[in-house]
Amino acid sequence: SETVIEDIIRVFQQEYEYTLMPGKVPAGKDFVTYFLSESKKGYCSYFATSATLLFRCAGIPARYAGGYKLSGDTIDDGVVIEEEIPEEWLVLGDTDLKVERYEISDTGAHAWVEIYVPRLGWIPVEVTPSADMNFWEQPEEEEEEGIAQYLVTTVFSPENIQNVRRAAVSTF
Repeated sequence: SETVIEDIIRVFQQEYEYTLMPGKVPAGKDFVTYFLSESKKGYCSYFATSATLLFRCAGIPARYAGGYKLSGDTIDDGVVIEEEIPEEWLVLGDTDLKVERYEISDTGAHAWVEIYVPRLGWIPVEVTPSADMNFWEQPEEEEEEGIAQYLVTTVFSPENIQNVRRAAVSTF
């Protein structure tokens, strides 16, 4: 059903609480079952794990993904690596791009769900309540355009993410 994806997102956003201190899962209880039916509190890995299983139960191919999110401040702190050639990383035709190195701390760690959409591939779906607004955060000031800046402002822009979400929902 095309509403399943939006329904799962809505339920997590409205009925569950994001916290970095959810407490221990009681002995003998299943982690996901306890989160979904009793505690309803957790951080991104709780949400991503549970949503992955819910999507799969609904017949939607899904996988758990983890990595790091870059905030606008982090993007502004990139250091250009002169010896790297952007064309070796991306086929863009834009010679003004630079390859940059970033230092990312554990506070940027994040988990999310990806669903498989035929002809589009794996699409990220954000179900964690506190992450939805900040996951694709834009920098306040645009600096010299590097690959990370290009990805955040062009590929992963809020408008593109919404277009991909709409395409993913309408495909199912």
